[in-house]
Amino acid sequence: MYATIDFKKQLKAFAMSAVLIANPILVANAETKRSTRPLNVSGVVVASNPIVNALVRVYDDHGNLLATSNKVTDKDGYFEVTVPTETLGAGSSLVFQSAGGKNGTEKFDGNLLSTVPVQATTEVVHLNSVTTLGSLYQGYRRDVNAVQTEARLRNFLQIPSVVSLGYGVENPHLTVFSAVEMEKAAKANGGFNSYAKNLAREMAADNKTIHPFVSPKNKELLTASPSEWLAEKLLAGVAGKIGADIFSGFMAGIGFPDSNKQIIDLLNQVLARIAAIEASLHRIEVAIGQEEYNLRAGDLWKKYGHYAAIVDQMKATDLIAKKHPGDEKVKQDVIKAGQDYVRQINAMGMTFVTEVHSEFVTEGSITPLQKIFSQNQYLQRQLVNKEYLEIVNTQLEKYMSLQAVAASLYASALRETNPTQADSVIAVAKEYMSEQAVVLPEAKIFSSKDDMEAIAKGTRFYERETNLVWDASYQTFKGCNDMHTAKREFRVPQYDEMVNMLNRTGQLGKRFEEAVKNIGFSKQDAEGVKMIVFGCRETKYVKDNSINWFGNDQRGPWDQYYDSLDQFRSVANMKGVSSQFHTMKVKPLN
Repeated sequence: MYATIDFKKQLKAFAMSAVLIANPILVANAETKRSTRPLNVSGVVVASNPIVNALVRVYDDHGNLLATSNKVTDKDGYFEVTVPTETLGAGSSLVFQSAGGKNGTEKFDGNLLSTVPVQATTEVVHLNSVTTLGSLYQGYRRDVNAVQTEARLRNFLQIPSVVSLGYGVENPHLTVFSAVEMEKAAKANGGFNSYAKNLAREMAADNKTIHPFVSPKNKELLTASPSEWLAEKLLAGVAGKIGADIFSGFMAGIGFPDSNKQIIDLLNQVLARIAAIEASLHRIEVAIGQEEYNLRAGDLWKKYGHYAAIVDQMKATDLIAKKHPGDEKVKQDVIKAGQDYVRQINAMGMTFVTEVHSEFVTEGSITPLQKIFSQNQYLQRQLVNKEYLEIVNTQLEKYMSLQAVAASLYASALRETNPTQADSVIAVAKEYMSEQAVVLPEAKIFSSKDDMEAIAKGTRFYERETNLVWDASYQTFKGCNDMHTAKREFRVPQYDEMVNMLNRTGQLGKRFEEAVKNIGFSKQDAEGVKMIVFGCRETKYVKDNSINWFGNDQRGPWDQYYDSLDQFRSVANMKGVSSQFHTMKVKPLN
């Protein structure tokens, strides 16, 4: 019999720590009673794909070979192995190592590892790129325990705490860590084993270094439009017929039913997006530095972790069920696990969804989390631009997505006991979310409807220091007379206004075309114009107009030139620029 799982014990362990329990490498070291019974262990070997046709060897923590899997891994990377325990002492660990196999259509040239405390082998053991780095790191740093190893892995790879280092990093939709990107780097640097060892040495040499492997799809996942909001689709799917039997398969002892593949895939996508949002916002939220905010937000995040842990455990249960069809003992274990999941989720009820709601709509003595966040960002940033609004909206989406996961699981669990109430849960969750809107600071710019609509589109931005609204595109004049006489909403900024604004936003020393792109100007405007004009004037010495300008390719502080019109035309011709004047637009906030 393989891998019967003590689900209650695992959920309790999660409640006692911040570790997602589906990853055995992260279970804290603990003393165990010596046993001479062999261990029947189940696990998966997964790189960017499940590793198929690999052997798995098991070593003790002294490097002695204890066992080899009887069969190679299957299409899911699944394996089983029996490990003798006669020579194992209390507190021992086992090291699992894969050998050979195929990663998708290609031969896998590396060995995946996982170091697992003996008491954690009742779980599904995971061998993946992250557990491999953890094992190698522990080899270089004998002074660290499993919890310290987890912390270093998460910091080094920039993996949020809510993503387990087992099923979490193996989620095919995950973008904050990409095994594909790590494998690309390995191919360019001597192969997987050599590259993994170098990364582990880098981890061990300096606790502050980071080396994330982010998928190119991460930005796309973060910037999806509201109409593509995955969490809303999850709620809609669960509310519909397709979501009625998420737990019914567990109650029948078979795990996830085939009819729910769409919902499970959508759930994985939502979890991946939550991870991407958390990775993008974590430093910003921590930097807020307000104890009240950090305590309230941290409490919500911790409570959401229980749901994430249950999802991981459901995946483990489903795996065991699928690999042992017809085994009555496994069937009964799966049924008990399903009953426990339903009980746990029903016990949490709507509490989490309601708590998030109260944190985002409550006024009076308690300031909504959204208002604290948006006000902090307003004071920390020089510009109110499209990026500012996206960050504020993303913070709200993060917590609404957490609500959607909790509500979806609760409604699904209720369908096993009270189907009528399940529908009302979805309705209440949707109502709450419709009430949770972005709360912007009480500043004049946010009351200007016209400006805010343009800022949201990315066609304007506001600089707080000077109270100026800038148009995020250039304007063109035929010449000095046109520049002087044009009556437009936006005026030509003074040279000092522009330079000071760019310096305050951290652009000093950069090429002008790069600097303005960084704050929101279009690529076409930023790169398409070679000479920026800031004024024309006549002097008593020069009858022709004197042109105040500088080159778009100059680096800050962007030294300006005063040239006669003829000299300006000559330089423009040398640069291949038309005879028109190009400049920026600015206006005071009304």
